[in-house]
Amino acid sequence: MATHTLKEAISHGEGIESCDFDIDGHIWRLLCYPNGSHSKYRRHIALYLTLVSSQDEVVPVQSQFSLLDQLGRPALPRDVGMHKFSRGDCWGLKDFISREELEKLEYLKDDHFAIQCDVSFTTEKMQ
Repeated sequence: MATHTLKEAISHGEGIESCDFDIDGHIWRLLCYPNGSHSKYRRHIALYLTLVSSQDEVVPVQSQFSLLDQLGRPALPRDVGMHKFSRGDCWGLKDFISREELEKLEYLKDDHFAIQCDVSFTTEKMQ
């Protein structure tokens, strides 16, 4: 989980990194681009999961991002899909939610929002 304030001066294409976290010996990090990671989506919040380090060459996972409501409950889940991560890979959503929608839906608390990323390891064959 990571939090961010929308009032902080973050320019388009500039990201915020979460602290590293460990899941089953794999070290991960979340990247959030509050003003978009691509010029076409500069009015959207972009979220990505990055594999920082792992003993395995390839780590296949299914992931999902959710906003947390003001009581800390997951809401508006967005499936990221399955991806085979190698060390340094980044995978996510360039259009997780528009800033306008985020403000309308009242998921901001004192100009902060929180996100959650659920990761499931998979052994399914991926194309």
